[in-house]
Amino acid sequence: MSDIKTRLLKAIESLDLTFPQLERRTGIKAMKWRNLKNTATRVNEDHLEGLKKICPQYIYWVMTGEELPESGQIKPAQDKAEEQEGNKDNNLLTPELKQAIKHVAQKIVEEAEREKNEKQTKGG
Repeated sequence: MSDIKTRLLKAIESLDLTFPQLERRTGIKAMKWRNLKNTATRVNEDHLEGLKKICPQYIYWVMTGEELPESGQIKPAQDKAEEQEGNKDNNLLTPELKQAIKHVAQKIVEEAEREKNEKQTKGG
């Protein structure tokens, strides 16, 4: 299992939601979430978009194994007590790549906040 998949599953599990609840909150079929957890299914953009909808603050951590608390990018609280995973892989990331990922994570958070504000403005 990839480190990204492991972290994505930890982020989802930290929400303590059933697969049907995940489907309602993310718009991604419960079966896709179930398959991700129980089979060799690889993480894809649908899973990441789903995570972005319900907890955008975990996106950077899921992708890199690192936190950027100053940017609101954190790992799930339950994982903070454990040793951070993926450090060996993080050494493979160049500073430029880390900066690019940080930039994308910030854009995702901004987009999620904008969508939330638009929804509130429309009375949804």
